[in-house]
Amino acid sequence: MTSPPEDKYRIWDTYWRDSRLRTAGADNAEVKAALDLHWGQVASLLPAGATILDIACGNGAAALAVARAGQQSAKGFRIAAVDAAAIEPATYVKRHAQLLRTIEFHGNTRMEELPFADGAFDAVISQFGFEYGEMSKVAQEVARVLKPNGVISMLAMPASAGVVESAGKKVKQSKYLLTESKIFDVALVVAQALHNVESSGSGRDTRQYLDRFNGEVERVMSRFANTDSDMIIAVVVGLQKVFTDRKSMDIAQQIGIINLLKKRVSDHISRTEAMVHAALGDAALVGMKRKLTEVGITIAEAKPISVGTHGTVAWRVSGRK
Repeated sequence: MTSPPEDKYRIWDTYWRDSRLRTAGADNAEVKAALDLHWGQVASLLPAGATILDIACGNGAAALAVARAGQQSAKGFRIAAVDAAAIEPATYVKRHAQLLRTIEFHGNTRMEELPFADGAFDAVISQFGFEYGEMSKVAQEVARVLKPNGVISMLAMPASAGVVESAGKKVKQSKYLLTESKIFDVALVVAQALHNVESSGSGRDTRQYLDRFNGEVERVMSRFANTDSDMIIAVVVGLQKVFTDRKSMDIAQQIGIINLLKKRVSDHISRTEAMVHAALGDAALVGMKRKLTEVGITIAEAKPISVGTHGTVAWRVSGRK
């Protein structure tokens, strides 16, 4: 299958080209334990040798949890996983590479167009992925590839989740960096000026240029309280590293890193806004269940998973064809 051309998929390529296994909100230890417990319970209900499909899999958190449970119970599951991003989980998540290689990953593959035969799977699962799709088409594809009596288990992001609420702050910071501050423009000018001075051997003082950059940093940092500035700090640290390490890089590399940081901020905005849009409120959850019912899935439960002070961290939707 060819790579989807839409930017909404490409912004996830770099996100998963990393050692992270989970999306934001699922990487807390307590939350991770609750989600893995759920997948262990799902695995316990499946027969030995079951074929399982993880849709919108990212770097394979759900597939990995089920694979581990199947390995521990000697059930010998056969697991496939798809994502519209250009994923290579075993390459980037090295701490789980051995088990990830037992899973058949398909990158650049939309869950609305699954490259599998009718009735190919005993179970279809998803963790914070199903809700990003075109619900009607995804439901149809899930029903198509499921065997009769096959099961589904979907964990979807609730609109009330803390990570959705905090996303608004991160988007505000990111948009400020791109549209109101001049930090990237100043960084580019300063990088070029430092290069010109240092490569000319004129001996001129470079402090004035660094002071200009530091002045812009101070203006940006003063815009947000320390408790709300994690995105700002990450960008500032990245830009500062360009200047502290500049003698080990040529100017093209310095400019490339600055522009890459800017693009990552832009992509972060797009990904975060996509997550907020995809998160399910009560009405959207009802709509999701209706779409599944319309294609022949009998819903067994649609309940929240709550974790201590984190509150509701996922909607758990399960059913059977």
